[in-house]
Amino acid sequence: MRYRKRPLEVEAFPVKGASVTIITPEGTNTAEEGDWIVKGIEGEIYPVKNKIFVKTYEAIPDVV
Repeated sequence: MRYRKRPLEVEAFPVKGASVTIITPEGTNTAEEGDWIVKGIEGEIYPVKNKIFVKTYEAIPDVV
């Protein structure tokens, strides 16, 4: 069988300046400048390399 990932919205912000250490459910990770920090659907946070982020996520216009 084949499966498709459900569409979901996440919060994310780019890492600017110094690297950031993040504790994730999988362990400790480091986000470097240019990476993104993403808040998942259960409130967990994790780093995503920019190359992967731009292929995986798209901006959602703000709703007024």
